Amino acid sequence: MRLYGQRDKRWSELKLGKTELTVGQYGCFCVCLAMLDGRSPNIILEILNKIEAFNSEGKILSDKAAIALKTSYKGKVKNRPSNKMLPCIAECDSSPAPGWQQH
Repeated sequence: MRLYGQRDKRWSELKLGKTELTVGQYGCFCVCLAMLDGRSPNIILEILNKIEAFNSEGKILSDKAAIALKTSYKGKVKNRPSNKMLPCIAECDSSPAPGWQQH
């Protein structure tokens, strides 16, 4: 697996869908998909933008993205998946500030 960073200058300023949000600001999920997929974040973003896989808030429509990336989406779970061999992207609260700071 190749590791990528969302603030990499090669894609950090690219827009998420039709929003003004950028990969550098809110593209952590897109970058995680790139790491699992094996293609760079700018390529994954190009695919997702083409099929309009972002909502108006810049969040990826996971089921739509899975189809475009030829993978599957099993939905969100609250606990560790029982099959530890399946790839998984973990969402976490990235800040001690009140409320959910998604990352």
